[in-house]
Amino acid sequence: MKRKTSILVLLACLLTVGFFSSSAFAFAGSEIGYQVRDVGGQMKEMVGNGVEAGGTGTISAFNVDLGDELKARGSIQYRIHSENKGWSDWANEGQTIGDDTNGIQAIRMKLTGQLPYYYEIFYRVHVPGVGWSGWGNNGTPAGSEGFGRNISILQIYIAPAGKLPPGGTLDNVFNQTKWAWPVPGYTGIASDFGPRWGTYHDGIDIPAPAGTPIVSCKNGVVKMANVAGGLGNCVCVQNDSGENVYYAHMSRFGCKVNDRVQRGQVIGFVGTTGHSDGNHLHIEIYNAQDSLTSPWTYLR
Repeated sequence: MKRKTSILVLLACLLTVGFFSSSAFAFAGSEIGYQVRDVGGQMKEMVGNGVEAGGTGTISAFNVDLGDELKARGSIQYRIHSENKGWSDWANEGQTIGDDTNGIQAIRMKLTGQLPYYYEIFYRVHVPGVGWSGWGNNGTPAGSEGFGRNISILQIYIAPAGKLPPGGTLDNVFNQTKWAWPVPGYTGIASDFGPRWGTYHDGIDIPAPAGTPIVSCKNGVVKMANVAGGLGNCVCVQNDSGENVYYAHMSRFGCKVNDRVQRGQVIGFVGTTGHSDGNHLHIEIYNAQDSLTSPWTYLR
């Protein structure tokens, strides 16, 4: 009787293991591999999930391979931005993207098929003299577009849905592409974008007490920090994603030209310089194609 019971228990265990092995989609770090090539060089050794690929050179090409279990559920696509060519078309798993001469400045990646239901894809790049970008996720860009800053290291990480990459937080992973509100704590609008008093108002006005900190809406580089006619003391930040954002009527500056600023970093203080009827921030945005755009396109 005891022998029969033991056999039944063993069979039950085997059936249970078999069921979960066939129905569950087990994650394994070895299921993804990628390799990079520097300008004028050869492909480097392939690395596994989450391992940094590259070094001190300028990466000009890379490819990504998925294991059979991942490929059974979908694929991965990726594209690159280079200074001379802009954004490439999407490449598919296993394809090498890039060339021998143009450094890569930014990347995008996304999972296809059923993979997004089970996994998250994260990626980031390192730029010499600047540091690591934020983590890109599900097609958002990682890196800088159009500033002549080429990447030297690439890191890709696939994780089960709901997990974050090593050192990742909800803020620096999922919210890095969300715009920060430029005057934290003050959300009222004194004057909106559009027709106003028989003319056209090119931005929105956010009233706040004199000296209230103004923060950069996104990561970028300060292109202007000086007096600009009716805009008074004005800072222009060129975002890594290409937009030019003007922060006007400041009482004083909190940054200087060519400073690298991060999303949420203080760049100045509310004032009423230039053509202004009171203390407020006037924010004006030009998209990546240099066309005036409603701030609500980005700030909602």
